[in-house]
Amino acid sequence: MQEPGRQSVVDVALQGGAVAHPATVSRARVLTNLRLTDAAFHHLTRGAAIAVLIILGGTIISLIHGSIPALSTFGLNFLVEERWNPVTERFGALAPIYGTLVTSTIAMLIAVPLGLLIALFLTELCPMWLRRPIGIAIELLAGIPSIIYGIWGLFVLSPFLQRTLQPALIDTFGDIPVLSTLFAGPPYGIGMLTAGLILAIMVLPFVTSVTRDVFEAVPPVLKEAAYGLGCTTWEVVRYVVLPYARVGVIGAVMLGLGRALGETMAVTFVIGNAHRISASVLAPGTTISATIANEFTEAVGDLYTSALIALGLILFVITPGADGGLLNPIVGSLILTGLAVIIGTPVGILAGTYMAEYGRFSKLTQVVRFINDILLSAPSIVIGLFVYEVMVAPLGHFSGTAGAVALAVLVVPVVVRTTEDMLSLVPKELREAATALGMPRAYVIGKVSYRAARAGIITGVLLAIARISGETAPLLFTALNNQFFSVNLNAPMASLPAVIFQFALSPYEDWQRLAWTGALIITMAVLALSIIARALTASGKSS
Repeated sequence: MQEPGRQSVVDVALQGGAVAHPATVSRARVLTNLRLTDAAFHHLTRGAAIAVLIILGGTIISLIHGSIPALSTFGLNFLVEERWNPVTERFGALAPIYGTLVTSTIAMLIAVPLGLLIALFLTELCPMWLRRPIGIAIELLAGIPSIIYGIWGLFVLSPFLQRTLQPALIDTFGDIPVLSTLFAGPPYGIGMLTAGLILAIMVLPFVTSVTRDVFEAVPPVLKEAAYGLGCTTWEVVRYVVLPYARVGVIGAVMLGLGRALGETMAVTFVIGNAHRISASVLAPGTTISATIANEFTEAVGDLYTSALIALGLILFVITPGADGGLLNPIVGSLILTGLAVIIGTPVGILAGTYMAEYGRFSKLTQVVRFINDILLSAPSIVIGLFVYEVMVAPLGHFSGTAGAVALAVLVVPVVVRTTEDMLSLVPKELREAATALGMPRAYVIGKVSYRAARAGIITGVLLAIARISGETAPLLFTALNNQFFSVNLNAPMASLPAVIFQFALSPYEDWQRLAWTGALIITMAVLALSIIARALTASGKSS
């Protein structure tokens, strides 16, 4: 008996036409949707990569436009002249450039080897029960506001160095050629060496966290094979782990270098802010970021302002409440940080995805990677000046929106670099297996690549949050501050870093106590966020 609604074979043959099976139609529709989804995701990631170029392009254009008066007046002498005299309007950038390079070199010489050793210990030698506490403690260092590093350096580290390390260096190397000049002079406590040590402490968590995740991404089968051949731990690390993770290690170093070159507030407190060049690392000096932070608000005249903006441009070239409580700035910081993460994280992840998955060897990826590494080194105060030029000045007022945009610009390059590096380390066999099953590229990325690189991507987002949660300089030019409770994004908005900066330098003890309390709140918030993120990552791995 023929089922209702179905045609017999004879009827079909007599009609002389083909009948499309419902399953075939459904499958064709699904494949069409998958192709459209894949193409849309491809264009979305490409657009995010191009957005990184637009962000930096706008920053560079703004800096070039602002620095034209100084560069046209002084020409190349601006780069090679040491004198900085606002009274006579004679400006030279050599001293800030020299101080920036010296302090960053000291920081990287200390932080990179130490960070690599800590990462190797955590991944290869550390007991399992001790790995998470040490990892969280390292990441916690990234959450301490830079202003607190500066205050601690000025009132604790500098006097300690003045009494202990600096006299010992002077006495030890006083009779040795070259070294006697490198460690010459009275022990001031402050100076380029102190600034370099502070920067090393600030760079360390960035290098360690990223490098640890990169080392953990090395396939265990490679290490097990080396151990099976009789290799020692050192030989496995040297001949297996480091070669496989080389790209990620370089990315971690570039991330740390960008942090060192662009730091503003901490260096301002301890470097001495002296516009002169000295062969001794114990002598006071200055950096580009510190010079801009110290003098921009006091700059009178277009030439003076233009000279400071030109310093910011040079730094791009160097790299490859009302009642006295903290509720107001706490709420403001949560709003600004949350908006910055919402804006910057998707752009960074999508751009990093395009660079690692779609255009790994394309010219666009090479340009974006180079530009992104430059953006990593951009001092936060320069980003603040850029947003001031494009948002605050045209609108005629400070706003929370401008502050969130400035912080989002700082989030993007950190997330881009870590996402690209972690996705690049995903074994190609995983992608090939998923592709062989018929999965479109977008689904391979979402179901395979993102899951394999999840821990590293989360680390990049955490580092970005830790960085912006303690940023002060860009907010002074964008969100400013607000003594009254306000959640209006079109008006000036308070933030914990700005309040800490204001209260820490005040002569009132109760205000200073509030500053330390604010720093503790930021640190504990980053600690809680790190613990939650690591717990979620661990549960995802176990499942």
